[in-house]
Amino acid sequence: MIPPDLHPALRLLLDVELAAGNAIREVGRDFPVPGSLVVQLREPFRQKPVVLPDGVTHLAVNDPHWWMDEYRAGDPPHLLVG
Repeated sequence: MIPPDLHPALRLLLDVELAAGNAIREVGRDFPVPGSLVVQLREPFRQKPVVLPDGVTHLAVNDPHWWMDEYRAGDPPHLLVG
């Protein structure tokens, strides 16, 4: 279920989350713009990075109806959210 075209820097963060016991809830495409990729975790992030990988930005959304944290990389953007 891991998209093979997920941005490599986000794949690093995803691997850490999966190793910590989190799981993928859903994978979507073309949000927020055409060509985007969104990987949503089942739970909030368990292992937030101290230092972000190159090219990754973080947004603390803090919306329990959607997600708490968003990591974004690439253009069109790929998002890892949880």
